[in-house]
Amino acid sequence: MSYQQLTYTIDSNGTIYDNDSIEASVISDIVLDFQTGIYDYVILTPSQPIEHSIYIQAASEQHEGEGMVVEIRLVPEGDKSAFQHYAYHTSNHQEIIQILLDYWTQQKLPDLTNWHNITNEF
Repeated sequence: MSYQQLTYTIDSNGTIYDNDSIEASVISDIVLDFQTGIYDYVILTPSQPIEHSIYIQAASEQHEGEGMVVEIRLVPEGDKSAFQHYAYHTSNHQEIIQILLDYWTQQKLPDLTNWHNITNEF
């Protein structure tokens, strides 16, 4: 399967959007609606891994003043148990929107240089 045939689903607080329902405005609206102190989330899942990434997700932190977190999971080919999971914390909605849009429109992973490897938390 080539990236031209790639499809996506979005899960936002239990509401599922299939590939035909996903637009940039949907992603933007979901992230802009994140509320501090309330756990809101969005999970963007491609139909096939993108550079070993099986999904990217963003969520508001549960406690006031903590901002938001973006996480990505990387799985080596053929071994789903040997995953790596990275997290990035920010309070910038636009930054999260851009990360998700790049993943969705360009099949581009974020630069993980400033992300934290949190694999050991799973």
